[in-house]
Amino acid sequence: MMTGSMTDKFREYLENRAALEPKQIEAVMSDSPMVVVSAGAGTGKTLTLAWRFVRLVAVDRVPVDRILTITFTEKAALEMRERIRRLMDLLSADLPEFSSVMEEAFSRLDEAYISTIHSFSMRILRECGLSVDVDPNIRVISRPEENSFWQFLERSIDREDIAPLTFSLDSIWKERASILMGESATADVINTFGAADLSRAASSAIPLFESRNLSPESLWDWADNIAERDTALAGELMDSLAPLWMKAWKVWMENILPDAGAPELFEGDKAKFSVRALDFFNRWKNSPPEGEELPAFALALMEKDEGLIGNLQGSTGKCMKKVKESVLKITGEPLTEYRDSRLPWVNAAIWITKGSSPEERLLREKLLRLISLFWKFFESAKQGRGTISFEDMIRGARDAIEGEPSLAGKFRHVIVDEFQDTNSLQDELVTFLSPSEEGTLFLVGDLQQSIYRFRHAQPDIFWRRINSRDGAGVSLIDLDVTFRCRQDVMDRINGLFGETWKDGIGASTGKDFSPLMPPDSRQWWKERQEITVRPFEMIIASDPDEEKPAKTKELRETALRALAEKIAGIISSGATVWCEESDGVFSPRPASFRDIAVLVPSRTYYGILEKIFIEEYG
Repeated sequence: MMTGSMTDKFREYLENRAALEPKQIEAVMSDSPMVVVSAGAGTGKTLTLAWRFVRLVAVDRVPVDRILTITFTEKAALEMRERIRRLMDLLSADLPEFSSVMEEAFSRLDEAYISTIHSFSMRILRECGLSVDVDPNIRVISRPEENSFWQFLERSIDREDIAPLTFSLDSIWKERASILMGESATADVINTFGAADLSRAASSAIPLFESRNLSPESLWDWADNIAERDTALAGELMDSLAPLWMKAWKVWMENILPDAGAPELFEGDKAKFSVRALDFFNRWKNSPPEGEELPAFALALMEKDEGLIGNLQGSTGKCMKKVKESVLKITGEPLTEYRDSRLPWVNAAIWITKGSSPEERLLREKLLRLISLFWKFFESAKQGRGTISFEDMIRGARDAIEGEPSLAGKFRHVIVDEFQDTNSLQDELVTFLSPSEEGTLFLVGDLQQSIYRFRHAQPDIFWRRINSRDGAGVSLIDLDVTFRCRQDVMDRINGLFGETWKDGIGASTGKDFSPLMPPDSRQWWKERQEITVRPFEMIIASDPDEEKPAKTKELRETALRALAEKIAGIISSGATVWCEESDGVFSPRPASFRDIAVLVPSRTYYGILEKIFIEEYG
């Protein structure tokens, strides 16, 4: 560890020469065992991560190969390594007292563990394969190889001949396969769904199960305890949906229906919807529903046949019209959109109140057993080919670290980027790698930028880490000052995402939306607000002749002519944009054509664009 004076010099350098924001400096310099950084869009998190790495080397004298840096993509890993190189060069040139340690670190930077979690896992497997009995020449299975296996499985099921697939299984799984495939209930499932659909279901479900740190064995055990798991799931659904259902009760009983004239208007209108609405209002008006009444309320509101808004076909009358107007006014959504976006409530409420029938449980049991067996077949096929999946990499690295205690202590500091897109398996690996008391775990992410759920990311993992801030030795730092956009763009983003946040992740986590903030302390910020290209404008081609409406092509041409005039006006008037002159130095300059992109829905626009932009407007 360097002396306090060197620490102070480094901090002063970050403040003055590197010009980091106070919260960025706090993140770089924190000594807490776990640092959780919530970094909004454009808040300089990559720069903060790079300076964190340099600080550990320069101030704490940590060897570069004792720091693990996990990024989300290979491109991000390359950019991080190059950013660290540049910062090391900059620090050496500006503060000679750090030059010797920087020179040594610079020469060994290629040895540093800066990579994606998959590349890191593969490196661990190749370096420590003996700990997990892995062939050092192991490779990732290709997509054609995967497809070939699932096609072979489909044909084997069709022919009712799975013997080639069971050949390499152990005795326990061979017996399970024999019993399962010989049961009449299993034959019914195969005949009902078909070999192709079962194969597709397994191939899509297995990556999800793997990301949740499950295995064929755990899935088989799951089938043994379906009733117990159903009860647990009902409780989880209730915990998750109860706040939304209570909010819906308040909106309908305290706002929408009274605004629509309930009960007086409903009593005077004899249309079917009015009668149904009056019954609904009288049943639920007295007090908020509690416990089992909450799913009953959701069904009374949403159920397809009996619910108030479940089936709107043919609904007429003054009451219907007023309810539609009130829903739009109070929620901002048309009634059909309001209903359709909440249709999953119905299935969840039915599950909570009624559960599943014995026949359904038997069907799900067989499906789970079939998928677990197919999963075991797939694992055996991969092993026979000397291949692994991406999830296998992470699981193997975790097992290697668990089996080789020295690996767990290899890294004194662990830095993980984009942690909001982590899944359970990846989180467990990070937990295994968490340094001892002398090291730090540095996690960076942003729940508001979680976009990879289709790849089985679990944002709630990051939320749990954030929520652990009250524990000993945990620091939570919010990077909310963005350098990416003007104030008016920032205001629009905050307004738009602040609204969607409340009914999305915000509703499930209880976390308030974190608005982006401007870098008010920067001299250039005021200059940036003075650029003259307007950030938002809307051009709408209206049709003045109601008796002879214009064709779509004519309206499109009218709009594009207005757009062409707008672009020509921007260029000819010298309207300014904000531009990077050199590395990190920005200033206003007149806009040019290369600053403008025109995005169109399809290539059918190309001909009209050429006609108007080139032929008419040059």
